[in-house]
Amino acid sequence: MNEYTLEIYLSTDGKHTVKTTSDTVEGNKKAYEVAVAMYDQIVAKYGTKQAQAVREYEKETGQELGNCPKCGAKMLMSKKGNPYCSKKCWM
Repeated sequence: MNEYTLEIYLSTDGKHTVKTTSDTVEGNKKAYEVAVAMYDQIVAKYGTKQAQAVREYEKETGQELGNCPKCGAKMLMSKKGNPYCSKKCWM
């Protein structure tokens, strides 16, 4: 039987962590498999840190981001969670 310890840290900022320890090589291999499976489940349920930030931003601003104050084009959300002009008029 493979012996290992598994710790899971869920964070409100979206940076979740799965930590494993073992005293044997076999235990490390099994712990790695379990840790990857657990982490994949966490990401599937809660998303990545970046995705969580976008969701939180959408809660604050709502789905409608409005129009660009400079050119009037529709505003979009970047992958980092920042609004930007769809026509990229700042370029």
